[in-house]
Amino acid sequence: SNLREHQGSTCVMQGWFEHKQLTFLPGRNTRPVWIGTHFSHDAREMIKQLYATSEIRFTDIGCRDKSTMAFCQSLGMVSYFSRCLTLTFPRRSEADASKATNVYIVDCPDIVIKHLPDKIKDGAIIMTQRNYRHAPWQDWKKNKEIAAQLLEEYHTKAKLIITTALHCAQPCIAMGIPTVFINPEYDEADRF
Repeated sequence: SNLREHQGSTCVMQGWFEHKQLTFLPGRNTRPVWIGTHFSHDAREMIKQLYATSEIRFTDIGCRDKSTMAFCQSLGMVSYFSRCLTLTFPRRSEADASKATNVYIVDCPDIVIKHLPDKIKDGAIIMTQRNYRHAPWQDWKKNKEIAAQLLEEYHTKAKLIITTALHCAQPCIAMGIPTVFINPEYDEADRF
């Protein structure tokens, strides 16, 4: 539908929606703009039930992955493959890239690190991004600031990223940082 015709607020619905309840759905006076959307298996089951029992319909769903797009299309939703918005981060300049000296190994289990060449491991910064100096989950402003600091660190200092974290790999790829992504076996394969 046309944004000008909408009389409420608009909300960009970018994310991995995993809830077993449809608490992530916006209210009736909010127009959702779906982009970079992933519905987990639990969310898909809830959406199927909603479609079977309600008049509510989604449209124009920008899907992060082809599995979500296929799911949406199976219900008759108009959807397209948008990928994730983190892939739109600005690319760093060649001058910035030439100053980067650090190798980051992010959220990699010991079995992965064990198999990396010594010349990569030696001096590498081994860290977890999943719990990177997070403020309490309710403090969105502080968490946004922490995420911006981490992205800036990658932008200015990373010459190579090796990670199992999708949301480390994608913004780093967008910024032009050489990135090795290893799909963790515990994660939903259809997200990638």
